[in-house]
Amino acid sequence: MVSQNITPIIKEIDFFISYSHDDNKAAYSLAAQLVNKGYKVFLDSIFWDNIDDELDKYNKQFNKMPNGMFDYEKDKKSSSTFHMILTDAIIKTIKNSKHFILIKGNAITNNSKTISPWLFLENTVANIFIKSGSILHEQHDFQKIM
Repeated sequence: MVSQNITPIIKEIDFFISYSHDDNKAAYSLAAQLVNKGYKVFLDSIFWDNIDDELDKYNKQFNKMPNGMFDYEKDKKSSSTFHMILTDAIIKTIKNSKHFILIKGNAITNNSKTISPWLFLENTVANIFIKSGSILHEQHDFQKIM
């Protein structure tokens, strides 16, 4: 099953850390501190493969035409499907988390807007669960973590 290979659902997480990949160092530093204290931490890059790399592999295997070009319609469907699989996994993983931490780094502008669609999704989903009381929300400025 493609979804389990790319984005296995991780259960029983203490902390889901939302971060831009530009802020890997801060995210890994915070995650290491929490793990050292005995918490289970979720960082997407540890548990999941890179969605673009997986999509490229899939397209090369299934959507490449004999002339070496890619079938646009098949590629478009594959891309949509892979992104929906990832969206579903993000929602389920956040739901399985006790706490949600947003690292405000390079992908968050001064007026608290994000330039990353994945950060936007993670924070939107987390806010839904926060309002329902099922998870707690924390924000950290990554410069203070370092």
